[in-house]
Amino acid sequence: MVCTNADGQVVREGNWIIADEDGVFYWPAGEVPEFLQRAEAKRAQDEARLARLLTG
Repeated sequence: MVCTNADGQVVREGNWIIADEDGVFYWPAGEVPEFLQRAEAKRAQDEARLARLLTG
């Protein structure tokens, strides 16, 4: 197993680290499936909202 430290967080194989201009987010591997499910639900909401805006 590969481990390292990133800004005080122990990062293990399978963990996700996502960074952009707003900051850095860390998800332990065990929380990734829930994160993906919640992200997909949010994407679906955003697409539905956009469709409503485009159709007036």
